[in-house]
Amino acid sequence: MINGKQPEIVTGYPHIDNVHRFWYPELGIINNTDQSMFKYLLEKTKNFDGTAITFYGEKLSYDEMKLKVLKYMKSFYHLGVKPGDTITFLMPSCPDTYLMYYAAGEVGMKRNMVDLRTSMEGIQKYINDAESEYFICLENFPVRCVKQLMDKTATKKVLVARVPFHALDKKVRPVAKVLMNFQEYGYRRLGTDILDLEDFKTFFRHVDSGIDVAAKINPADPSTYVHTSGTMSFPKTVMISDKAQNVVADQYEKSLLPFDPHDKFLAIMPPWIVYGILAFHSSFSLKMNVMPVLDPSKEKFDKIVLDTKANHVAGVPNHAITLMESKLIKPDTDLSYVKTYAIGGAAINSEKQVEVNEFLHAHGANVDIAKGYGMTESVAATAYTFPGTNEPGSIGIQMVGNNYQICDPETLETLPFGEEGEICVQGPTLMMG
Repeated sequence: MINGKQPEIVTGYPHIDNVHRFWYPELGIINNTDQSMFKYLLEKTKNFDGTAITFYGEKLSYDEMKLKVLKYMKSFYHLGVKPGDTITFLMPSCPDTYLMYYAAGEVGMKRNMVDLRTSMEGIQKYINDAESEYFICLENFPVRCVKQLMDKTATKKVLVARVPFHALDKKVRPVAKVLMNFQEYGYRRLGTDILDLEDFKTFFRHVDSGIDVAAKINPADPSTYVHTSGTMSFPKTVMISDKAQNVVADQYEKSLLPFDPHDKFLAIMPPWIVYGILAFHSSFSLKMNVMPVLDPSKEKFDKIVLDTKANHVAGVPNHAITLMESKLIKPDTDLSYVKTYAIGGAAINSEKQVEVNEFLHAHGANVDIAKGYGMTESVAATAYTFPGTNEPGSIGIQMVGNNYQICDPETLETLPFGEEGEICVQGPTLMMG
């Protein structure tokens, strides 16, 4: 209900009445989503130079981030990359991952995002399936594994990024540095096709400043490969376009969520799932300060929230429960800085949702848990619980541009409101292929 008014139900069928449109002041997907992700980002943040990334105390402004992406693009050009080539990322959430992701896409490369926990057999399969000629990893990835990939896959060049020691626990830094020195020696022995990312960064100096190295790409073509865990059936590779990812950013801009420039967004989800990719792309497009977490499995979520004082958090149900059960949070701990708290990736029951909401309210956060409903195949949440649509047990309303139809799973008959059936979604963000 808005200002005492309720959406009008005419036919009783969700896909015809489209009652979700009642909530949106603007309809349709606009704002030039039909372009590369980096160009979309440039347009959305034009003349804005707040903090783009805060990574364990180190800050990067929007102007600095854009300049680094442009330099990476020229480095790729000097390396001999051609539009249509593929680069496989075996990287955590960190500034280099974000910068390289944008740069690779802008020179026309496809980005193959692989889970750090994947077995060697799995990594080899994903590289060969994508015909990936380039590979990027942190220097703690074993030298023998890199050699194996060079021998058994299409990989021609490997970029090795330094471990961000300032993000590691102080107790393990000395040991990590010793191990990385051994790793560096081992990489050098593999030959000149193994490139230190620090050296790669300097390649841009060899490119004429007058050359436009950006590729002419079709934003509707597949540009990113992500690999599902097989929750519903079996693992598969999903192809996503730049345009679809821009549309998601546009959907959140038009949403009813309280996003503001300079807000701090906690990027707890990793970049090898589409949830994690869209978390940083949408946040950058909304001029927010993205705060990546290097290894969520080794860091305490409650401590991260308290240390960063993030305005926006997007995670899984276990994160919310961890926060609620935290011993670090005392009765007088203030969480009023939290403006949105989103969960996805798994279901949360209504009782637990109410419990977490009461916890947040008791600590000054004027917010309820927001749930999204989507999957890798739909690129992002196709429906979301915005303020006013966030009943416990509900998945809210469709995002702008999406349409739902509820069908009988056996007869495919379209069902009216109140009937139980299978959700069929139509929209501009669905996977390709």
